[in-house]
Amino acid sequence: MPHKPSILDGYVHEGDEYWLKYYNNGELLLKVCPGPFETRNCSNSSPYFSAFEHSEAFGIQEACFPDDALHLNFTALIEKLSNETISQISNNNN
Repeated sequence: MPHKPSILDGYVHEGDEYWLKYYNNGELLLKVCPGPFETRNCSNSSPYFSAFEHSEAFGIQEACFPDDALHLNFTALIEKLSNETISQISNNNN
């Protein structure tokens, strides 16, 4: 996800940060980084990318068009993430 607003602009997480990290072997790791400051263990462990590079998240495409024809469907994103997380937990317990 984008690092906007940037810590260089004075932004910090208000509270704890929950960071999901996917590995190539399919492993999913949930880290909790205590607030109120950014740490190198959570979102600051990722390089900064431009906003354009963040137009897709979890396989769901986001785009901005003058007619607002396409929007990121947050419900679908949450469902996809929840289903993947449940599947991952189930696979790890078997």
